[in-house]
Amino acid sequence: MLRRPAQSACLLLLAFCLAGCKRNPSAQPDAAPNSAQFLSLMNSGKNYLDQGDATNALAIYKKAEAIVPNNADVRLNLANCYLLGGAAVEAIREADEILKLEPNSAAAYFVKGSAYLHLSNPEDAAKALENAKKIDPGETATSFQLGMARMGLKQWDEAVAAFQEGIRMDPNHLHSAAHFLLAQALLRAGRQDEAQQELQLHQANPGGPAVSAATFERSKYTQARVPFKLEQPDKEGIRIRFVDATKEVLGDGVNFSGPIGLIDLNHTGWNSLFVVEKGLVPGAGRTFRLLWNTNGTFHPHAAPYPAIPAAHYFKMLVGDLQNDRFDDIIVLGDKGSHLFKFGTNGLATDVSTLSRLNTLSAVDGTLIDLDFTGKLDLIAVTGNTNDMRVYRQFGPLLFTDITSASGIPASLHDTQAVMIEDWNRDENMDVIASRKEGPPLLLEKQRGGQLVPREPTNWVAGAVFCTGDFDNDLRPDLAVVSDGKISICFNGGERKEIAFSRQAAFGKSPPHPVPLPLRGGEGVRLVRRRLGEGGRAGEGAVQGVNARPELGVEGVRQIVAVDYDNDGWLDLWAVGEKIRVWRNLGLSGFQEQTAQLGLDKFDGGVVSEIHFADFDMDCDSDVIVALANGGLRYLRNDGGNANSQVKVQLFGNRSNASGIGCKVEIETGGLRLLRTVQRLPVEVGVGKHQKLDSFLVHWFNWPQGSADVAFNCKEPLFALELTLQEGSCPYLYAWDGKRFRFVTDILGAAPLGLPIAEGRYLEADPEELVWIGNEQTFPARDGKYEVQITEELREALYLDEAKLVVVDHEPGTEVHSTSKLLPGKPFPRASIITLHNEHPLQRAEFVVPALAGSAFDALPPEGGTPNSGQEVSSALKTVDGRRVSPPRLRVPQLRGLAEPHGLVLDFGPLDANKPLVLVMNGWLRFGGGMANIAASHDSSLPFPFPALEAEVASGTWKAVDVTVGAPAGKTKTILVDLEGKLEAGTRRLRLTEVFEIHWDRIALMEKKPNARTKISFITPSEADLHFRGFSPLQNLPPDWPLTPDYDTVSPNSYWTITPGGWCTRYGDVSELIAARDEGLALMNGGDELSLKFRVSSLPLKPAGSVREFFLYADGWDKDSDFHVAAGTQVEPLPFHGMNDQLYGREKRPQFPSDALHRKYNTRWVEGKVLKQTATR
Repeated sequence: MLRRPAQSACLLLLAFCLAGCKRNPSAQPDAAPNSAQFLSLMNSGKNYLDQGDATNALAIYKKAEAIVPNNADVRLNLANCYLLGGAAVEAIREADEILKLEPNSAAAYFVKGSAYLHLSNPEDAAKALENAKKIDPGETATSFQLGMARMGLKQWDEAVAAFQEGIRMDPNHLHSAAHFLLAQALLRAGRQDEAQQELQLHQANPGGPAVSAATFERSKYTQARVPFKLEQPDKEGIRIRFVDATKEVLGDGVNFSGPIGLIDLNHTGWNSLFVVEKGLVPGAGRTFRLLWNTNGTFHPHAAPYPAIPAAHYFKMLVGDLQNDRFDDIIVLGDKGSHLFKFGTNGLATDVSTLSRLNTLSAVDGTLIDLDFTGKLDLIAVTGNTNDMRVYRQFGPLLFTDITSASGIPASLHDTQAVMIEDWNRDENMDVIASRKEGPPLLLEKQRGGQLVPREPTNWVAGAVFCTGDFDNDLRPDLAVVSDGKISICFNGGERKEIAFSRQAAFGKSPPHPVPLPLRGGEGVRLVRRRLGEGGRAGEGAVQGVNARPELGVEGVRQIVAVDYDNDGWLDLWAVGEKIRVWRNLGLSGFQEQTAQLGLDKFDGGVVSEIHFADFDMDCDSDVIVALANGGLRYLRNDGGNANSQVKVQLFGNRSNASGIGCKVEIETGGLRLLRTVQRLPVEVGVGKHQKLDSFLVHWFNWPQGSADVAFNCKEPLFALELTLQEGSCPYLYAWDGKRFRFVTDILGAAPLGLPIAEGRYLEADPEELVWIGNEQTFPARDGKYEVQITEELREALYLDEAKLVVVDHEPGTEVHSTSKLLPGKPFPRASIITLHNEHPLQRAEFVVPALAGSAFDALPPEGGTPNSGQEVSSALKTVDGRRVSPPRLRVPQLRGLAEPHGLVLDFGPLDANKPLVLVMNGWLRFGGGMANIAASHDSSLPFPFPALEAEVASGTWKAVDVTVGAPAGKTKTILVDLEGKLEAGTRRLRLTEVFEIHWDRIALMEKKPNARTKISFITPSEADLHFRGFSPLQNLPPDWPLTPDYDTVSPNSYWTITPGGWCTRYGDVSELIAARDEGLALMNGGDELSLKFRVSSLPLKPAGSVREFFLYADGWDKDSDFHVAAGTQVEPLPFHGMNDQLYGREKRPQFPSDALHRKYNTRWVEGKVLKQTATR
């Protein structure tokens, strides 16, 4: 969600997710160089490929590839040349390269699948072709090729279906050959009569061209492509000068020094500075000072904050560490570090001791949400040993060293600098560390696991580095100062260099571009010398200044990737003894602009660090320079606003609030770019464009964004992360006479591999009974009762059994299921209980914990909603949609949790001898693995499940020995059996909880002895599995459960990962769900299971009774949350009696029903979600 400051209360731009972005598959950034030679080669190659001349086409396309190596169009043309020429292995290799650039390329999957058929590998062929069909279901050739793969797998029925589909889509395609193949599949499937008919159709058309592999492969995917033209920078550029405006902006600036923290205190776009200040009194030590930005000038604000005497400070890290919408600052120093917690109006509190960072000696570091919990952790480079340490935030602002469990090599003792970047684009933030010797080390973050060291082959040695997407191919690249040059190591494996000789380092800029043909994330890292190495720390420098960095190669301390001219391409700044700047000209290379920018006259001496932000809000990024010997300089950008700039301000709700580690993707006209948020602020140049065609933020869970976004460069473009549902449980719908009504979700108490803490998983209860409705709300249609079970989230459903449960009971009684979410075993079998004799609720009031002790006090009325006052009994009398909700929720990163609260329930005098049952209807918001792990890191958070107490005397409360449990997801009724649990004289009950549960009804009833209730289990007469898609959520008040709209459906989801693997093929699955036998129907995102039950199979309703319906389901559900065990794959399959704590490691026993899996699990689902870009 995007909004401007003045519109924050009401403006919601058109939200869209990656699923809704239909992109031209050939319109990737590196698709079109501004080169006549490249275009000429592409057209020449097309002529040869169109004529079937793979040899000459291949030679020409290889020349085009040498000009632009990582271009999806070139790669696809090469892949088709190899396929046509019979080089299947090479075709697969090229297809894989395409998928790195375009993960949703149906053409790449088609070519890959066809090549696997050449290699007689039908299994991998089927996987790839299923993916192509998922993306583009209307291509006839895909169906025929898939039929061939099914034949190779001896999956005759599936082969028949694929060939029939192809013929149905295009009856004239391949003519008689198609009917011949179908006949062969029918014969092997034992369907002789149908096979004979197809053979007759084949024999009726004996002529036609000869059929070969290329005949079946011929499709729109094998046609040669000519590339889209990417917008290149104007070679002349705009006129810009960087003017030293220090005196008018900072005074003389000599009292202040680095390191520097840029902080937008009120999220208005005006960035202030947090700096080191000289002692104002002779002999006084240094302090920290906030310099408030007022209309582009800086003034000391509030009182200074003490620094450690004689300490030297090296780095400031800015980010919202508490997710309270206020950025905080960590200052890294040699004698200890600081943590400043900021609040309203720029007031800060030094909480260094509380945070345990006061003893941390560090020279560099970065903030990162390393464990996907929505809170920021710290990676630091230590001062004395140059070790790399990981400090996890356990509880608010409390950091603990977990390096030993992080995966960082114990032998890594020469770290110089560290930064974050998603190098392999798997949506997990990786870490890059430079070393004193050798190239930087890549530490890849494994999903749900540790950091794993990697050493990309094209990286070069160097301690000063930065990252950024220098060629606008939406992949980060690495720039390293090394051996007299800047080496740019591209993500695709190439490397180009900028000569950087010391003799010419600060002389006149060359008149021509540096020859760096490119195939612009703004990373900043300084080289750090180990403290105590080569002399006294800070020798020759001013105390407290970040003068510790050693001059690196060619006197460079820091390189920065920044788009100073707002043309949409990242440029390079190198600082140290001087300042040098190279402008990115795209395919024409980099051109030095130091003199043209007026920076050859810079006379401040050695520079320790620079920072960029639009401090004067004139729509271009200015520069704050920290001098190595003390003092600051302010360089105003004059002229950069001739191009447009977007100021992006992220507000994470599931991700960390600052959006550190998220990625911003922008497309406008012919420009497409990606910026990783490594630091704040985020300012993105977009050339001459005044509107964004698309604006996408890659949050930690999935991308979200908007289309046709207008922006004002003088105001931040706020991007608020929508807290959409990505994981919960399968949905249940029932026919109500007019439409399919959403009922609830199912199997919420049966998650697979869902952690409640690190190394501990929630125990799954695979059996559930849920209420569907009565004869009025659930009528039959055409002699059948109909329900739909859908998988519409980032999950896989493992369904073992499903039945309709018909319950006939006496009037005046109620029947309810015993199913509910419990904290652990034992799990009683799901059953139906009959209740009567309701005890009216006389009074219910909110309670919240007192400030001291564990007692609860009544919550004073706040006004505004029916739930905010003390007396809430009227909302709890019946199920009517008026709910009692938690008064205060936790931060969004702890979804599903609330501040401790409770309800005091007065039902009048209680007879403890009666079989009392508490009946509670409501819904629970699931937090998921991410919130569970985040909560487990904070020991101050109480146990979330509801607890029940009884008042045995006035003001005396005792715990009731029951397990209350909670609704397992969306609206359900749960029961708490109080028989024999209450003491005589019990007056009232008190229900307390920390879960976010919204109660609609709370009643007290009695179990009915000798109830004449009849329960019948009915097997489905039809069970059809098919693809349906994904329903949007209805716009309902926040106290309503998230409710899908069945009448609206989209073929695409908004997340990017799902459990991948072999799932149940579409069609009849009756024998899979008929009985609890470990034979599972495996459903994935977008699947729907239609169950029908014949009215004639139901027993007659006894005279005078009331009939209600339940669904009995037995199975499991698995989410793709980052923390879920094996969350990205369908396997391993669960089974009854398994050890939940060993899921993913415990071997599944053999069962007689395993044969069903071999028969039915023939549909491949890719773990990386594919978006359907075409329809039939």
